[in-house]
Amino acid sequence: MRAVILAITALAVSACHAKFKRFAPTLGAVRPQVVLAGGPSVQIGPSGNVLLDVANGIRAVEVAEKLARQVEIDQVNAVFSTGLGATLGDGPPFGITSREAAPTLQIEVTNYGLFVPEIGAQGELVYDLRVRLYLPDGERVYSTSLRCETPVEGADALSEVLGTRDNLGNVLDLRKRKMQAAFDAAGEECGQEIVTQMRRHAD
Repeated sequence: MRAVILAITALAVSACHAKFKRFAPTLGAVRPQVVLAGGPSVQIGPSGNVLLDVANGIRAVEVAEKLARQVEIDQVNAVFSTGLGATLGDGPPFGITSREAAPTLQIEVTNYGLFVPEIGAQGELVYDLRVRLYLPDGERVYSTSLRCETPVEGADALSEVLGTRDNLGNVLDLRKRKMQAAFDAAGEECGQEIVTQMRRHAD
């Protein structure tokens, strides 16, 4: 039964991308629209120590609350568009425009935040996305999900923070400007990754 379900899922995904392949060469330029659908989260892997895990769970909530206060998501949305535009250029499979009448490339941010597999280990900045492309008449011609994971070494502001033993405590001490810069950098990389995936699905 599991094999049948997987096969049906694979066929559905293949059909969706087949439709995208047909439409991609004719779309011209598309208008990106970034929508926030979920708040920040912080995930910390188990340490094997129950008391430590409970304490880390509490601090993870504190860090998520700090992200909600300090990360300007509108600015992150802007850098998503920057990453898209810089990578797409004039195509393929299409370019970027601000025209209201153009097809809409909707990027829905369902989650963003930090993932640390265990205390002291290298962490990642993560974005979970749903990407959909609509024609001007509302018909959807593309749909995919994407999880962007940026190692903290790629974000200077957090490169040392999440490599320390007390990485959560140091995140709590991080200034807003540095936190924003880290998520901006990760968001721009994620915009580039969206283009890579779309090009693969359009081939």
